[in-house]
Amino acid sequence: MAPELHLLKCIELNHLEDLESAEASLDTYRNLTKQTLTHPLYLVAKARLSKTKSDSQDSQKCLAKFAELFPQAVENWLTETEKSVVAGTSGKGSKIGAANETTDPVKRYFYFYYFLLK
Repeated sequence: MAPELHLLKCIELNHLEDLESAEASLDTYRNLTKQTLTHPLYLVAKARLSKTKSDSQDSQKCLAKFAELFPQAVENWLTETEKSVVAGTSGKGSKIGAANETTDPVKRYFYFYYFLLK
């Protein structure tokens, strides 16, 4: 199975409220991608899982970083509730300025990967 399918499986299992399986899928994804760049939807999956686990601060942080690094994907990938959270947190928190200054997808991926290592 491609690593990204574990990521999508995590999002779906979380939606179905199977928290244990969702966490296992996210862990499997991270283990399979340790030596590679992580897919941007990792932030969405982690945000939704964090919200389900009542960690709203981590959820907001992940959503804000996703919107900062991939603003063109917000409309298609975030729910209306998540969009309102992002709108409420815009301008707050740390920014990676260079990520906002480039449209090069490879560079954006690099900044996203850097964020995960922090």
